[in-house]
Amino acid sequence: MNLVENNETVAGTASSAGNRPNIVYLRSYLNSWLVLSVGSSNNFVVTAWLDPTDKREQWYREDHDSNFQLINAATGEALSCLGGQGHGSRLIASGNGDSWNAAGGTPLQAVRAAGNLDLNVTINAASQDIGAPVILWDWSNGAHQRWAITNQLDVPILPTAIVRIDGGRGTATVLADDGQQISVKDIHASPVPSEQILFRKIGYGDSFALQNMTTGKYLAYQGVAKSVLRGDAVSTSALWTSVDTADPRAKYVRPLLNGNAI
Repeated sequence: MNLVENNETVAGTASSAGNRPNIVYLRSYLNSWLVLSVGSSNNFVVTAWLDPTDKREQWYREDHDSNFQLINAATGEALSCLGGQGHGSRLIASGNGDSWNAAGGTPLQAVRAAGNLDLNVTINAASQDIGAPVILWDWSNGAHQRWAITNQLDVPILPTAIVRIDGGRGTATVLADDGQQISVKDIHASPVPSEQILFRKIGYGDSFALQNMTTGKYLAYQGVAKSVLRGDAVSTSALWTSVDTADPRAKYVRPLLNGNAI
C-alpha cells in the first residue's frame, strides 16, 4: 500500500486558546509516549498512548501546600486508591480523591500517596502495553515508577497531515473505513465516499498512527494474519513507518512491528 499526502497539512499540538495552565500529563519514564489515563469503559486508571485530543489523559493539578490532587479533565473525578491507600491498591478516578506528593528531580519524579509515602504510583509489572493497570507499590527505583509531570503547554507537538492510502500508481484500489471494517475498495467498480478514505497521519517520533477522519478508528497491524484491523487507540500495533517510492508524493507503508511487511 502507498500513502499519499494531500497538499493540506495541519500542525497538531496539545495547546489551544482554551487551555488552563494547571492541566498536566503524567508521562512514564518507561516510554515517554505512555501516559496516565482513565479507561474508556470504566474509571480505572491505566496507561494510554499520548493523544492530546483525549481529555481522559489530562489532569487538573490542584496544589495544597506540599501535596496536590489530580482531577481528570474528562470525568471530573479525582485520582484515588480503590479501597484505600494500601500496598497493591488499584488507582481509579472517583469522588473527592486522595492527596499525592512528588519526590525526586525534575522532570522525573516519584508520585507518592500523601497518606503513606512508602507507596508510589506504579505501572503494574512494568508493562508497556496500552491499558496496563496502575497501582500503588513499594519503591523499587524502576522506570515504571518514575513520571514526568508535564504541563499541557509543554507536551510535544504531534505533526499531523491528511492522507489517503492507495494501491500504488496505476491502480484503482484504496483503503477505506466504512464504519464496520477497514478494507480495500475498488473505486472504479463503485464510488467510495471521500470521508471513508481520508486518514489523519499523526507523527510519533520516527513512526506515525493513521486515524480515519470520520470514524476515529486507527489502522492496526495483526502480525499473525498480516491483516489490517480497526483499533480504538494508539498502541505499538497501530504505529507505522514509511519508505520512499519513485513517486515523490507516495510512500510505502510498513507496520512498526514488522519492517518487512508492506
